[in-house]
Amino acid sequence: MKNLIVKSIGILFICFSLFTSCSPSSSEPRFISVTGRSAILRSPDQVSISFSVFSKDKDLSEAKNKNDDSILKLKELFEKYKIEQKNISIERVNINPRYRYRDNGYQDFDGYEVVQNIAVLLTRIEDYEVFLTDLLNTGVDRIYNVGFSVADMKKLMDEARTEAVKAAEEKALLLCKAAPNGGKPLSLGKIISISENPSGMSPRGYTGAYIANKLKEAAYDEAAGGNFSPMGQIEVSAEISIVFELE
Repeated sequence: MKNLIVKSIGILFICFSLFTSCSPSSSEPRFISVTGRSAILRSPDQVSISFSVFSKDKDLSEAKNKNDDSILKLKELFEKYKIEQKNISIERVNINPRYRYRDNGYQDFDGYEVVQNIAVLLTRIEDYEVFLTDLLNTGVDRIYNVGFSVADMKKLMDEARTEAVKAAEEKALLLCKAAPNGGKPLSLGKIISISENPSGMSPRGYTGAYIANKLKEAAYDEAAGGNFSPMGQIEVSAEISIVFELE
């Protein structure tokens, strides 16, 4: 009789174990992952110009003196437009001997080339056109790049991020509303994770050749009463990914 009771208890225990292991587990949390994007367009309010002062002569001292004279003219120009020292970058002068190769393979000394690279930042965008014209009138003929940008980049980036977060939430709410879910409405719960994807500012940059051509066009436009404005718009964008819990 005792053996029978023990066997019965053992069978019941096995059945109970099987029942617990086979019973459906508690429902796992559900999630929705969305990405919001935003782009803000702004007119540029500053411009950077990189160029070089070039001089050449067979006498090294004379080549250097010519370069120094050009630098003095530039300093006067910078003072005229009230460009702060922190917005002026002048690299060390580069001096290189140059040679001219003849058909017979021999080379003749062609002189010393003195080059000094300079970059300036104009914080008064309205001075851009007249400054560039005055810059060319000083004898500078090697403009490498002109880039338009926005000074208060952080403020614009924060604005773009805020708009991207709103766009992500709106998208998630729309998807919840559109999903059938067996007739049971879905709603957003807490945020599980939030991350920012690489994005940023798309500045407007132009090469020296482009600007030179545009200045020629500007002369005709001015005669016709038009305006020269290559600046366009600056795009500041953000992309935010958010994972919401579903309720």
